[in-house]
Amino acid sequence: MVATVRTLDINPTPFFVPPRVGGDREFNGHGPRVEVSATLSVRNANELWASVYMHAKETAHDWTEAEGTAEYLVFRDAQVTRINRIMSDVHSFHGYTDRNHATDLLELPAGELARQFECIGDTRGNEAGIRTGVRVHFNPVTLEVETEPGPIKTIQVDPTPKFIPSHVAGDPEFDGHGPRVEVSASISLQNQTEIWARVRMQGKETRANWTEVAGSTNFMIYRHDRPIAQLVTPTFSSTSYTDVNHDDDELVLGGGGLVERFICTGDTIGQEAGSKTGVVVRFNPISFLEA
Repeated sequence: MVATVRTLDINPTPFFVPPRVGGDREFNGHGPRVEVSATLSVRNANELWASVYMHAKETAHDWTEAEGTAEYLVFRDAQVTRINRIMSDVHSFHGYTDRNHATDLLELPAGELARQFECIGDTRGNEAGIRTGVRVHFNPVTLEVETEPGPIKTIQVDPTPKFIPSHVAGDPEFDGHGPRVEVSASISLQNQTEIWARVRMQGKETRANWTEVAGSTNFMIYRHDRPIAQLVTPTFSSTSYTDVNHDDDELVLGGGGLVERFICTGDTIGQEAGSKTGVVVRFNPISFLEA
């Protein structure tokens, strides 16, 4: 086992749009007051995850508000068995009041985790839960890591059962207006010998009355007969699309990642939110190191 120091250039996060949690969908020139943050942490021994938070609230009645957190896998290397510590900064925060309809670039100094928060607050028209959001650009990140070769085992697991997320807004019918769908899957080790998958789905109608489903669930997808030291395969996949028909949609990601394809049910004939809209996950082969 060898400990070394590595400095990484991390790609910016996807653009995160937090859900609307109050008021109507229009800030209407009253701010909003915006707070954004990013936090870096180690998971599964050798992965770096970024947690991105945004809160945007109108400064006058009716206090339109959007708030939420998203998590992204930003670094993983199969040759790294363990990240001992993050030697650079692990948290950045910024706040401001939006006063225009332009994208706001919030610059931070060297030494911070984030180099820049790229924010959209107010726009022309509706934006809360639709366009208001943030992308994080990072400064270089320095780690102390360990590398150690070991026996690698590769398995093929069955697809997950169909996950149907909860109906959280609007009526139960998308009615041909999308929905806009986001799906993701991640895997992690539990109880030393088990591999668990976490599956998330959100589907939102693209016009009023904004029918929406959202939720996540966990499945145990594999149990080994001896302890697992670490996962070698990628541990996170996500994608999104807008449904334009009543058929199931196969979103093929291909080889190399965690997920080979997401099989999604979006809109159907009749009511579907909370009853038929859902996702099945088919995985690529999963590799891990035995302890």
